Amino acid sequence: MRTFGCLALLGLVGWLTLEVWAWLALSQQLNSHFEAQIGSGGYLLTIGWMILMFFLGVRFTKHHAGRIMAGLLTGQAGRHILGAIGGVLLALPGFISDIPGILLLLPPVQIVLGTLGNALVAAVVKQTMGRMMGGVGGLFGGGMPGGGMAGGFAGMFPGMQPRSGGGPAMKPDDQIIRPKRPKIIDTTVEKD
Repeated sequence: MRTFGCLALLGLVGWLTLEVWAWLALSQQLNSHFEAQIGSGGYLLTIGWMILMFFLGVRFTKHHAGRIMAGLLTGQAGRHILGAIGGVLLALPGFISDIPGILLLLPPVQIVLGTLGNALVAAVVKQTMGRMMGGVGGLFGGGMPGGGMAGGFAGMFPGMQPRSGGGPAMKPDDQIIRPKRPKIIDTTVEKD
C-alpha cells in the first residue's frame, strides 16, 4: 500500500509537470504568433482557454452526473459516467487533461466505451448491495439488512417487532389486526 501511494504521488507530480510544460510551450507559441498583432497576448489566450474549459467541464459534469441514476434504469449509466469523467478532466487546469476529456464527451466514444462503463456500474452496484445486505450469504453475498450489525434485526423484516409472550415473529404475509374503536354517537339534543 505504501508503494502504491509513492507511485501515485510520483505520477501526480509528473502529470502536473507535464501540464505546466504544455501550458508554457503553448503560451510561448501563441505569444510569438500574435506578438505583432496584439502584443504579448499568448498568455492571456491560454488562461482564457483554461477558464473556458473549466466552466464547460463543470457544466458537462453536472449534466451527466444528474442523469446517472436515470441511466441505471435505461442502461445508459455507462455513457453518463464517461461524460462525467470527461467533464472532470475538462475542469482540471491544463491542456493535456483536456484531450481525453474532450474524447470522452464525444458520442461515438461514449457508445463504444459505454459497455465498459455499464460493467463498472454493475460491479459497483453489486458490491454496494453486498455490503448493504450484511455480507452473509444470499444473492449478493448478504443476508437481512443490518443482520450482521449490532442492533440489527437478524431473522426479521425491517420495522417488525416480535410478538409479546414469546410467540413467533410476523411473517411477510401476516396482517396486523387492530381492535376497532367504539363508535361515539352524540345523543344530546341541540337547543335553539
